[in-house]
Amino acid sequence: MKKAIHICYALHDAGGHFTKFLGTSLLSVLDHASGPACIHILLDRTVSEENRARLQAVVDAYDQQLVFHEMDALFARPLRRLQLVRPDITRGRCTVATYYRLFLPSLLSGERVLYLDADTVVTCDLRTVYDGCACASGLAARPEPIAAERLLPSSQGVVTPVRYFNAGVLLFDFARLQGAQDGTALTQRWLDFLAGHPTEPYNDQDLLNHFYSETYEKLPPAAHMLVPERQMQGLWDLPPGLYHFDAMSLCMFRPDDVYDRLFFTYFVRTPWCDADFLLRAFSAIRLAVPHPVPPVYGVQLLREL
Repeated sequence: MKKAIHICYALHDAGGHFTKFLGTSLLSVLDHASGPACIHILLDRTVSEENRARLQAVVDAYDQQLVFHEMDALFARPLRRLQLVRPDITRGRCTVATYYRLFLPSLLSGERVLYLDADTVVTCDLRTVYDGCACASGLAARPEPIAAERLLPSSQGVVTPVRYFNAGVLLFDFARLQGAQDGTALTQRWLDFLAGHPTEPYNDQDLLNHFYSETYEKLPPAAHMLVPERQMQGLWDLPPGLYHFDAMSLCMFRPDDVYDRLFFTYFVRTPWCDADFLLRAFSAIRLAVPHPVPPVYGVQLLREL
């Protein structure tokens, strides 16, 4: 029997509306899995019992394993200290969940773990990524070159712009990455860097580049395809792989956009796409139009769809 692969997400959902993206990604992963998978979700008390139950239902439908890691209970003290250093983690696009992956060495020391951002959709068997990389240095990722004028401090001087990598998809091999350190010591090393560099704009991504930009192994291109980049390049084919929507590249109003269609192909199969979701969506559209919508329009719309 195949050994289970470890796949990890991080989730903070104060508004209650973000879990649906993670659930969509999760369903797409499991839909293509060729063997056992253990899904780890690093979350906190902001994730409702209803959303937890829906995540469990997605995993149960594929007879796979799901583990919730209660981060605000397991790491209450270091997270409080982190909030003092980075008060911005409670607001804006990047929430405290951005930092949860920094505790992975403490949680899964010695394991190989594939970390995914919640805004990803997978159309391939991730076992090929998980087992296909040697990951000899302990970390594999895809480069996302930055402008030369943005020079980040690194453990070896300055991060080389062409070696800068995106942290939305990361393959960790902690037995190799931590070296002589145990997982808790590695997490503390990362947190100490954050405390000393409180103004870095890209948070954990800059941190990981500081330590590993010169040593990480490159994932194959299909293992991390940035949707905004592909849209700008006019790439409308969808080869099997892992698609990272990067938050702002999804729109409900482009029926001819292959990437929107890709996301909704999986979303409509999740427990979050129900009558309440459809009614909220129609209500939001109705409120957004510049002129009042007549009551009969709903019937007319359904006839035309």
